[in-house]
Order: sequence, then structure tokens, then C-alpha cells
Amino acid sequence: MDSTQRDLTTQEREARAKYFREWRAKNREKVKIYNQRYWQKKAAQQNSGNTRIEGGEAD
Repeated sequence: MDSTQRDLTTQEREARAKYFREWRAKNREKVKIYNQRYWQKKAAQQNSGNTRIEGGEAD
């Protein structure tokens, strides 16, 4: 777990979750592209026999 997540209070965690829900609602196309890219990488890893996820590229 990331130290950012660990140090948040319940109220802060709810505010963060609300922000990201709103962001995802406003950026549906980006979310769709990110998810598609994630699953393509996941399938490629599984097909190559590598089940461990290495550090990915930042967008």
C-alpha cells in the first residue's frame, strides 16, 4: 500500500474517492483507453508466460 493511502483519514479518503469518481465521469474516453491498454499488457504478459507485472510507462 502506498504511504499516501495509509496516512489518509476517513474523511480525506472519501474526498479523494469523490474527486476520482468525478474525474472518471468527466474523462470516460481516457479511462476507456487506459483500461484497454492495461488489459492488452496483461494479456501479452500472460501469453509470454510472464505473470509478474513490471514497472509500466507513465502517461
